[in-house]
Parts: sequence; C-alpha cells; structure tokens
Amino acid sequence: MKLFSYTQLTKNEQDAMNGFKMALNVLDPTIYRVHIDIDTKEVNVLRFGIDVLDDGDQGNYNSIDDLPSWIQGRMAVLCMTSLEPPTPTVEGVGKRIDEQTYWVVKDIT
Repeated sequence: MKLFSYTQLTKNEQDAMNGFKMALNVLDPTIYRVHIDIDTKEVNVLRFGIDVLDDGDQGNYNSIDDLPSWIQGRMAVLCMTSLEPPTPTVEGVGKRIDEQTYWVVKDIT
C-alpha cells in the first residue's frame, strides 16, 4: 500500500475534514486518517496538521492488529457508531467516515 497524502482526499472529504476540525473546537487538533484496504486489510495512517514529519504513528501497517493501541481503541469506539450520513463525531475520539475510513484524534496532553 502506498503512503496516502492529504492532496489525494476527495473534495468532499477535504470539506468534511475542515468541518470536523471546527466541530472539535480546538485550534490545531492532531487528527489521523486511518484507512483500511478492503482487499489486503493493510492500514494506512496519515496525520493531518503541523509537525507531521517526525511522527512514528504515521505510515502503513500490515493489519489493524499492528496499529498503535491508542488508534485501535478509538477505532473500537467508532465501530459502534452509525454509518448513516452524517456520521457522528465522538468528542475526544474522532469520527467514522465509512466502513474503511476513520478520523481519530490523538490526546495531546
């Protein structure tokens, strides 16, 4: 799986990301886009925001089991939310976009 970049997001997903950031009511949230490849089950994690170069959590993983535990926990919570648009934002956790895509917020404290 290739590393995914922000510029590859659809216009709708870019607009939704901007709305999601505003809904979080924080100036610069640390948001990760987690996408699962339906065929290979590989996972791509992309961090949005400033200071993304030295991020050990960003990258490609062979499976969900290989993800950092904090991401796995947030995905577990978001799996319990509805996929019916518009999907809900869970404060301090993130938002499930579709069956394969999650936006998770990292606790920066």
